[in-house]
Amino acid sequence: ALGSDIIWREVQLTSSGEDKKPVIVSMGDVAASGGYYISMEADQVLANPETVTGSIGVVFGEFVFKELFDKIGVHTQVLKRGEQADLLDPASDLTEDERSRIYELMMETYQSFVNKAAQGRGMSPEAVDSLGRGRIYSGRRAQQAGLIDELGGIAQAISLARIAAGIPPERSVEFEYYPKYAVNLFDLLGETPTLQSKFNLPEDIQEALQQVEQMTFLTEEQVLYLLPYSIRMDE
Repeated sequence: ALGSDIIWREVQLTSSGEDKKPVIVSMGDVAASGGYYISMEADQVLANPETVTGSIGVVFGEFVFKELFDKIGVHTQVLKRGEQADLLDPASDLTEDERSRIYELMMETYQSFVNKAAQGRGMSPEAVDSLGRGRIYSGRRAQQAGLIDELGGIAQAISLARIAAGIPPERSVEFEYYPKYAVNLFDLLGETPTLQSKFNLPEDIQEALQQVEQMTFLTEEQVLYLLPYSIRMDE
């Protein structure tokens, strides 16, 4: 919720104020819950007919490792100041009071989600709540419900952005894609010899990694795929 709210705020700042810029959202396969949250302050929202969107709701989960800790001999000691300072302690079960407090926090977050959706979509909070509570919609159903503006893909969104920015059709534009990552396989996996010695990789995999190590394009902004098998040609 926090990450979604931070992005929502940045979209709001971008689409309002003296230096405002038009913000057009193009939803892909899925833009639900947090994906919908960050779209609510856009000037226009597009989705494909089968996009999964909506899911205005809040879900919470916590892992409790008490039995695991007891089994493997891990002992914990909690020093706290405040009755619920250890609210999410993984070594203890939630009490009824803690469950009630978490539920209150979830409902506060949900109401904030509903209010912001109502503000962004020009609807009443009651109308958004009737569509929310975790329900998901196809893009087509979302348009009928007023949760998005139009059906369309990225090309149409770019066309609308051009119009909103006042860029004439004959003027060429350059597209910037974000985020930009410098992909380096061995920064993620470590050096090949270490992998081979640590995991005792099969010969085929070792050969594939050796080939990858020699490919200079790993430092460029590209995605690398390796086939899950090797091809050998015997004369």
